Amino acid sequence: MKSFKTYLKEVALGTGSSGIARQNQGLHGVDSEDVRARINTWLEANANMEFTTVHAALYQLQAKVEQIGLEFNVRAEAAGDSGSLRLPLTQWGGRFGKDTDTPHDVFLDDDGISHRTDGQSLVMSIDYERMPTGGFRVSGKIQ
Repeated sequence: MKSFKTYLKEVALGTGSSGIARQNQGLHGVDSEDVRARINTWLEANANMEFTTVHAALYQLQAKVEQIGLEFNVRAEAAGDSGSLRLPLTQWGGRFGKDTDTPHDVFLDDDGISHRTDGQSLVMSIDYERMPTGGFRVSGKIQ
């Protein structure tokens, strides 16, 4: 059995097993495929219920992704009893201002994600369907 002092040393150095899967990157690094997979699992667990309207589900999903610094437009039109929406994501309101890392001053106005994903923007893909009980089953994932 480990002593508490040994346990703390292993956790601080990132060696050994502390009982929790430690990751080098938190949920804010959405440019990484494994982080997006963890976020999608988290979103699936949070949306595992029936909603009265699609917009109620969109507001719920927006509140969840705002916890990790992402946002999307919840005022999207969800027409019909079933369908899908693809809503662009931005991180922390995007990037604005001048980029001083390049040889030329470049004015930035992007989503805060595409500069890390080789110019590809991420979207919140939302599928919805009316259930026989009258509510909506909604699932969302980042693609």
